[in-house]
Amino acid sequence: MEEYIHNIDELAQSFVHLVAECLSLPTDTFDEFKGKMSRLKFVRYPPSAPKSQGVGPHKDSAGLFTFLSQDDSGGLQVLNKNGEWIDVPPVDGSLVINIQQGFEAITGGICAATTHRVIVSRIHTTRSFE
Repeated sequence: MEEYIHNIDELAQSFVHLVAECLSLPTDTFDEFKGKMSRLKFVRYPPSAPKSQGVGPHKDSAGLFTFLSQDDSGGLQVLNKNGEWIDVPPVDGSLVINIQQGFEAITGGICAATTHRVIVSRIHTTRSFE
């Protein structure tokens, strides 16, 4: 676990620098905002009853980005700019990256926080890295 946390922290550092570069900013622009916000969280979502909201729509708020590793149960959806829910199917060996409210705030809304929800038809476990 310690090795994984170390590796994901290095990935997050590189990712934040690449985001700054994509925004035509110096790569270290967001370094002062990071602090010690990295944490590892295991989440198991219960199956949702038919036509229930499951884990309702929300935005993550604890940091800058969430790096999410999904299992094969699926259920994650994100809200697009047209107000439509889009499925985020699990892709083996990949991470889903959500923008958190902290990053939305420091970019003045240029990078909007990701509104997402989880509707699971069977047991679902995710690992969240914030």
